[in-house]
Amino acid sequence: MYELMIILLIGIDQIVKNWALNELKYKGAITVIENVFNLTYVENRGAAFGLFENNQ
Repeated sequence: MYELMIILLIGIDQIVKNWALNELKYKGAITVIENVFNLTYVENRGAAFGLFENNQ
């Protein structure tokens, strides 16, 4: 049962990430609740919290 839940959650995660990439990347931001909640596309090209950006 746990395996099915894990697979389902990973699948939902990938679907949401794909949607964000296709929708938000070109629109910039989407307002969900006015002045409260916005979705904005941002890429993190570094490690955690953007540390060491553009380093290998």
